[in-house]
Amino acid sequence: IVKAYADELEYAFEFIMLQRIHHQFEMLESGKQPDNFINPNQLSNLEKRIIRDAFGVISKMQGLIVERYKAMIR
Repeated sequence: IVKAYADELEYAFEFIMLQRIHHQFEMLESGKQPDNFINPNQLSNLEKRIIRDAFGVISKMQGLIVERYKAMIR
């Protein structure tokens, strides 16, 4: 099951990291200390939809991992 989501997880990670790098670059360009906060109000509608989908994939994978290893977690 996990292998089925490998590509989606990879794309989600890449998108989130690209948003982070872009944000940090803009902060450095403006002379500010870079951070990891991406203001969702500054994203386009398309970026909001993609990042929402990316976090959905991550959440689904976390749920699958918890389900698979819940006996070890307790």
